[in-house]
Amino acid sequence: MTIDLERELTAAMRAATTGIVAPPDLLDRIRPRRGPSRRGPFVRVVAVATAAVTAIVAGLYVAGVGSRASDLVNAADAFADWGPTRGDLAADQPLRAELAAEWDHPTGHNSDVAGFDPVSGDRPMQVLWVGNTPDGPAAYAVQHTADAAHPWVYGVFIPDADRQPRLYYRMTLDADPSGSPWQPGPDVFSFASARTPHAVVVVPTDPDAVVQVSTRHTTTADGRVAPQWQDVLPVDGAAVVRLPGPMSVFDTVIQVSRGDRLLARSRVQIIETDFGKALPANGFGLWCNACAVISGGGDLGTGEAPWQAWTSRHAPAWYPTMQSEWSAGGYLGGGQELMAVQLWLPGESAHTVVGILSGGRLDRILLDEVTDASARPLFAVRLPDGRGWFVGAGPNSVLTGWRVPGGPWTALKDVRAALIPDTASVQLRLVVGGQERFVNEGP
Repeated sequence: MTIDLERELTAAMRAATTGIVAPPDLLDRIRPRRGPSRRGPFVRVVAVATAAVTAIVAGLYVAGVGSRASDLVNAADAFADWGPTRGDLAADQPLRAELAAEWDHPTGHNSDVAGFDPVSGDRPMQVLWVGNTPDGPAAYAVQHTADAAHPWVYGVFIPDADRQPRLYYRMTLDADPSGSPWQPGPDVFSFASARTPHAVVVVPTDPDAVVQVSTRHTTTADGRVAPQWQDVLPVDGAAVVRLPGPMSVFDTVIQVSRGDRLLARSRVQIIETDFGKALPANGFGLWCNACAVISGGGDLGTGEAPWQAWTSRHAPAWYPTMQSEWSAGGYLGGGQELMAVQLWLPGESAHTVVGILSGGRLDRILLDEVTDASARPLFAVRLPDGRGWFVGAGPNSVLTGWRVPGGPWTALKDVRAALIPDTASVQLRLVVGGQERFVNEGP
């Protein structure tokens, strides 16, 4: 094994000196100016579903940014030190001119993704990689800006129906060197080659890095998901990896290493495919979306990627986790949040998960079971510490009352989810598909 000593020392010196003088707007600078919509009409977590790039389209959320063992460089360093354009189409000057024109005046204007505002660049757009894919030419580009607070913008071109490369996504680079779910990581950037992709493009920062890709998983005897790693050979600093099918892009994960050193594990960072097609047979879309059963505390939400505790039960903790756009819950106080959601791993059945979040991350799991889509109530969980029963009626159903078995009824105003005062047992009155139903919960 050989070491590029100059590169390693340069990177180490950058890492050692970065941030010694922290600018006063540092907190603002580490947040992208524009990105996939979190609220609005791939929310990211619990708002009304909308199409959004990377891991959130049609009401789905994919957690699992990846793990990283190297902190030598960040994505901005990689852009600055990139060198010549990579890819088998790097010498195609007419294509390069088309990309530059598309960058300046995007023709796609995808309403579901970020970044079609003009870029105030102080240098020309720089193509990092451009090459052929089974779907047509694709490219990965950046531009340095005149904005000192946000010095880099990056973007992806994918082929349209006529196999012409069009700007699909453009966004300000997040200054956080660990990367974000939809952004280039310090060691690798990856994207699906089309809206119905036949390949994934993997561009490691180090063109000589070892790249391994898993496009499907197996399930072990104890029910855990295990990626099936295969070595892929980067050509001119990038790998174009064929997929078994368009939906396998959600199950595709990437591993990058140098020698015996693991640099990063990541899911595909930008996915343009219709995420609704990845919904399992027992999955729900919009139901009781952000339905608050406890008043107060502000907007119900769960942050960017809070589900690692659940993922680690069923797969490596960094593995992609998908979330249906339904949720119910509320604020318990003391920084704790009650939440019922539906989670699944790509290609697996959806689970109903009820838990308590602290600081926006799942801290305590109270229920984790494969969703029975016909069950009513959809969930009924007795909370710890005498906090009551947390119940959800499920789609096409409402709760109309509850009682201690044998006692008087307490009416509910046709709610879809509720927090019921604590009792050892509870009887629920529901209307399911227009028919009244009574259900006993408890010992």
